[in-house]
Amino acid sequence: MDATVNLAELSGDHVLYISRVPGRRSQFSSSIVGRRLPALSSAAGRAILSTFPKEERDVFVNTWSLNPLNPLTPQTSLDRAGISDKIDLAALNGYALSQSQIILNQTGISAPIKGPDGRAYAALQISVSSQIWGEDRIQNELLPYILEAAQGISPQARDR
Repeated sequence: MDATVNLAELSGDHVLYISRVPGRRSQFSSSIVGRRLPALSSAAGRAILSTFPKEERDVFVNTWSLNPLNPLTPQTSLDRAGISDKIDLAALNGYALSQSQIILNQTGISAPIKGPDGRAYAALQISVSSQIWGEDRIQNELLPYILEAAQGISPQARDR
């Protein structure tokens, strides 16, 4: 698999990359360990937030920074209603998908790592080139692995 795998956790209204395994074609600057990115723009942030109660998610979406003066790409969404819809979809699906939000032509797919209370404290995220990986291919070839890995890391999965 030619993909970059990241482990991220929330840090205020950002995600903080705490571990990274780069793929062969990764863009190094996109997710170096220690880098902070807006949670509302990243697949990892959206995956983590998707596990929070709807009312709490809505507060975060409406108050957290989107960095409107400096969008990360021309396609970075600054539409809070659209972002809320994406997080709601992630809550329904159990994973988040973002396209060209952090780096142009990069797709991120992320699965939450849930604590015993069902809220995520971190997320696994895979970044791939949108030019090579279509959404169907991502869902067929990457999604099962990232979901299984995130569930295996979650404490409640280990306690069973």
